[in-house]
Amino acid sequence: MRIAMACAVAVVGLGGACLAAPPLQVLLRSGDRAAGGPAIASIQGLVAAGPRDVAFVSESTAVALRRGGAAAVAFRTGDPLPPPSPGTIRTICCAAMNDQGDLAFAASLDGGLARSAVVLRQGAQTRILPLDGDIAALSLNARGEVAYRRGQALYLWPGAGEPLLIVTRVDPVFGRLYDRPRLGRLLASGAEMVVFAAAARRTLAQGIFAWGATSGVTALAVAGEASPVPGDVFWEIGDHFDANGAGDVAFVATVGPPSGGTAWRGVFRHSASTGAAALVVRTGDFVGGESLLDVDPEFVGIDDTGGVTFQGTLASGRALIRIVDGLSTAVASIDEAPTGFAPTPDSGGRVAWLRGNAIEGLGPTGTGTLVTSGEATDGPGSTVQGLTISAIGDAAWVTTQRALHRLRDGALSVVRYDDGRSLAYTFRQGALFVVVGSVAVGAAEESQLYIGTADRDLIPLVRSGVESPYGEIRLAGSTLDSLVWRGDEMIFAADLRTGSTSTPALMRYQVGPGTLTLLASVGGTGPSGMRMASVSPLPVAGGPPMLLATYDGGGQGIIAVDDGVTRAVLATGEAQARRRAIKSIADVAVDGSSFFAVATAGPGGRPDERLLAWTGVHGRRARTLARSGQAAPGGGRLATFGRLFAGNGRALLESLVERRVRHGVVDLYTGYFLAQGGRLARLLAEGDPVVGGTAIESVAELSLGTRGIAGIGTQRGADSYERSLVFQLHQRAVTALAVEGEQTPVGGAFVSFDSDGVVLADGSAVILAQPDGTPGVGWALLAPAGD
Repeated sequence: MRIAMACAVAVVGLGGACLAAPPLQVLLRSGDRAAGGPAIASIQGLVAAGPRDVAFVSESTAVALRRGGAAAVAFRTGDPLPPPSPGTIRTICCAAMNDQGDLAFAASLDGGLARSAVVLRQGAQTRILPLDGDIAALSLNARGEVAYRRGQALYLWPGAGEPLLIVTRVDPVFGRLYDRPRLGRLLASGAEMVVFAAAARRTLAQGIFAWGATSGVTALAVAGEASPVPGDVFWEIGDHFDANGAGDVAFVATVGPPSGGTAWRGVFRHSASTGAAALVVRTGDFVGGESLLDVDPEFVGIDDTGGVTFQGTLASGRALIRIVDGLSTAVASIDEAPTGFAPTPDSGGRVAWLRGNAIEGLGPTGTGTLVTSGEATDGPGSTVQGLTISAIGDAAWVTTQRALHRLRDGALSVVRYDDGRSLAYTFRQGALFVVVGSVAVGAAEESQLYIGTADRDLIPLVRSGVESPYGEIRLAGSTLDSLVWRGDEMIFAADLRTGSTSTPALMRYQVGPGTLTLLASVGGTGPSGMRMASVSPLPVAGGPPMLLATYDGGGQGIIAVDDGVTRAVLATGEAQARRRAIKSIADVAVDGSSFFAVATAGPGGRPDERLLAWTGVHGRRARTLARSGQAAPGGGRLATFGRLFAGNGRALLESLVERRVRHGVVDLYTGYFLAQGGRLARLLAEGDPVVGGTAIESVAELSLGTRGIAGIGTQRGADSYERSLVFQLHQRAVTALAVEGEQTPVGGAFVSFDSDGVVLADGSAVILAQPDGTPGVGWALLAPAGD
């Protein structure tokens, strides 16, 4: 089925001439920044009140260094590449440091002649490798060689000239995994070797492999194959491993009998000289007089003397354990599990790890904090990851900074930086409301929500464990998903606990007086006197709060709550058109002070019919606007009702339409009908005139507003390929705003559109044009000019 539309199509029933598509205006692009804020590398969570008022969470990245005891940012998003290379840094994915303290990192680029680059800094010399593709992992060895993964291939760059392709996933050695693998973590050794992990895509097969200049790709350990312990095989091999300058590799594996039974975990060392793996230590062995209870697979290291360091659990607690020539020693106690270890300890046994955003380490003088969280992060909302260290005590790491931004009438501002708590935000009546907090089921006493707007500080909303006249309030796991903003009040889900009984409920918090009231709860009675089995809020902007309830026995109802008194607005069992009783409510769409519902109705023994009902929030009863079987505006009869969209006091109903053609043959097509002012009008339908383009085949989403109607759909081009597009009904005409594969205003072509990349608001569209691989072209935020 198709809905006819082109670059410009007159809307049947509304009249008007075809118009040219409005040009798209650039609202924001990668690298832009708010005053005093970070340059933006990427955005997500896009919401909009309209094309000139949007909000999103941004990410900005940096690579930082610790040299000589001092920490500082070396490069960050928005910085230019070192000359003579053109372009600026967008997103830094990863960084690596070798034992001499040389630094390498990879980043995507804006501007310039390449999509991304590897930057290698050795002393005062900087070298750059431009690349056509994004890099996912990187490592730097003592020889100054950079190994990196691009797509599902591994490369080795000697620091000058062209990189060497060393591994692809079609290498014959991966036949041992019985599948084409996904290549994982990699490590460049000074022994002209690159060690890497690979795992099958559809099975649990996995292994550690190595590439050598003369040997090619070889398997070091593969799950399901024999281990060094007679009678046992490798069950599971993690991707945490390490290699020293001689080419020896240490790794952690879970081992057990081939046919099942009792498994154990151990540390193994693969020798470059013998080409075989040997057991170093296993659970149950003694370390300094204590039994080794467990081996943590998150970290293992091997230094140039062959000494192995790993994290294990003893009876006295978690510890770093070092084994040299068969002798084991617990060298440091660790109170809590670190969040990430640096890849390699040097020959002096130096180890570093992250605890939160602070960098801690084990060195010649013992353990301690190397870099505080304040020194390691790059401003508020910043987190640390990707730690790497050198043999001389230097360190490098990557930071990611997240912030909630608002772009209003061309002015960009930071609303708040991400502090690690849950974050929800939305537009209501032109205001950007923000809720932050933590909802921790099982640790409810620590759960706290705060509410505010972009123009007002956050204030406490509710904290779990607080007693109320209705019982002890516990924030539920669905609290953040069910929030409804209504000016200066909020409706949210919570559990009310009395003794050992916990009852799901809907609560209302009024910001001004700071009062908390109960709207409805499971087990309470609705207007019909029936017991409610579930309740969920409806986002009405004005009038009394409204909710959708289901009852014991399967009934449903839309309920208004006035001063604690509930009344039914639409309910099953209620008589509607043709005196048929409503049997179920299939869909509800709310906009401002109007709500629309699709329901089924019909007495026993007769076919059910679908109804489109409407009422205002103050209405006592719902009014039927359309029913299945009635004549459809523009011809035919309405058949099966589909989705429902609402906005600006209007609704769009999707429906199949039956149309009789010759000799009693019935033709079916999909139509979209506008409900406004108590009437129904055909808006779009298959067979509408097409001007200058091909027909739309499907509609994924629609938005109604003061600026018209906008949507996301697909159409099939002259080459028969299906493409997505964004369209707008404006000034009584349909126009294509953006089509997949066509040129964007900033260069490159549009890629496919979805709900993450397009926000429909107030009858217009805000489009996030993502990079399509064109060198030097980043993302851009676009909207129709003049909206």
